[in-house]
Amino acid sequence: MLHARNKTGEARKYWDLAVESSTRTYSSKNWEHANILVNAGDFFTATGQKDKALSLYQRAMVQVYPCFNSLDPKDNPAADFAFVESWAMTVPARKGQLLAEWFQK
Repeated sequence: MLHARNKTGEARKYWDLAVESSTRTYSSKNWEHANILVNAGDFFTATGQKDKALSLYQRAMVQVYPCFNSLDPKDNPAADFAFVESWAMTVPARKGQLLAEWFQK
């Protein structure tokens, strides 16, 4: 809402607080935490902070994939990962979309 009203700086502050609070509140491998990270990543993608968005997407992947723990954006879960809910596929899709945009420029 703030972003839509051209209050991006204020929105950024609230997204940073949401991520910080979520990180403190939820244990590792938590789907709600992953959801917050993805939504924050979407905001930072939309506002041109692609490095931050990529980091958030990577952190979200760590949350939803049981045997994946790498925070390095060059890494991805193995193709034979355990089943995850369909919405969780949003995470690698958003990461891939962001990387594709970067490399097309």
